[in-house]
Amino acid sequence: MVIDILKGVKSLDDVPPVLDVPSVPMFDWRQLRRWNLSESALPKGSVVIKQGTYFLGLQYYIIGGWPLSLPSFLLITSLLLQRRRTRSAEESLSEKTQELDQFFTVTSDLLCIANTDGYFLRLNPALGKGSLVTAGKNSWQSSSSSSSTLTIW
Repeated sequence: MVIDILKGVKSLDDVPPVLDVPSVPMFDWRQLRRWNLSESALPKGSVVIKQGTYFLGLQYYIIGGWPLSLPSFLLITSLLLQRRRTRSAEESLSEKTQELDQFFTVTSDLLCIANTDGYFLRLNPALGKGSLVTAGKNSWQSSSSSSSTLTIW
């Protein structure tokens, strides 16, 4: 009817002002259950709405789904906590690295970090400012990177 009106086949004068809908008694299933009324006691032709049989029929699936979803929830929660701890550790490491960098760059004394094999892992810039600079390179770079062969005068 709406399409006919939009196409111009019918006019608004052809549409009745009120649609005649037969009266159908409707009852809420939850209220019937609350007041302990049976559906057989309702008038003939009655419609019961919002029946709870849909979820009641799925109760075993819902109960069976909890044991499957609980480990997933615990796994996701533990992963989120691990991510938070990792971020915290990375931020702490970044702060400590910045402190170490500042300590190495600010001090004018010779500082170095060496591993157990005797090789330097880090030397501060003060090493290049002293008497170890020869021909544009530090003597530890030109000869060897082992701390056992580095001689400081």
